[in-house]
Amino acid sequence: MSGDRNTSPWPGRPDGKPPTLKDVARLAGVSPITVSRTLNQPEIVRPALREKVFRAVRESGYQPAMLTTGSAPQESRLIAILVPTIVNSIFADTVQALMQTLTEAGHQTLLGLTDYSTEREEQLLDALLRRRPDAMVLTGTLHTAASRLRLSQAGIPLVECWDQGERPLDMLVGFSHVAVGQAVARALLARGYRHFASLTLDDPRGRLRRDALRDELAIQGLAAPADVSLPPPATPA
Repeated sequence: MSGDRNTSPWPGRPDGKPPTLKDVARLAGVSPITVSRTLNQPEIVRPALREKVFRAVRESGYQPAMLTTGSAPQESRLIAILVPTIVNSIFADTVQALMQTLTEAGHQTLLGLTDYSTEREEQLLDALLRRRPDAMVLTGTLHTAASRLRLSQAGIPLVECWDQGERPLDMLVGFSHVAVGQAVARALLARGYRHFASLTLDDPRGRLRRDALRDELAIQGLAAPADVSLPPPATPA
């Protein structure tokens, strides 16, 4: 159920503490000042060297501090929210409810749109974690290995929603898309339907619902339904 790509080769610090800039430098085989320059002024660094440093950052889970002119407060009062899109009304409603509730509690929110991509989520995490949010809400449980590492090193409350998984990052508020697909099939079968077709939103959770419906129909000896897959709604540019 994971969007992981590769397991990080970095063994972590012996003392169990979060990685430092020097750890990143050792992993990348460059000097600490090169790492600092790459993170703060990536446009002046050669692409190959920049990618080497960014890879080390991802593999180690290092959290670059956001540059400030003074001491950062202990609490940022910022809550980061990652959703696939706000074109789909269900996610727009989720964002609206979260922002309203958090604002009433004295928090500000940062919104990131992943476009249903775990790689895009990974890129957003790099930017959002620099802002030192007090907590983060993520949609779904599918993340790259680098994202899972970065989030585990963040040291903040994490809430995954709209899904269920066997390896929650922290807190999980969701439901089983497999159970949804099974329930739809059983409800239609109970009403006497025997010929099916499906219209599926082609994202990981949509495919889980579709496949569960197919499996439930197969148990009843019915052929797999014809399926039309629709691309997820695009986020406006």
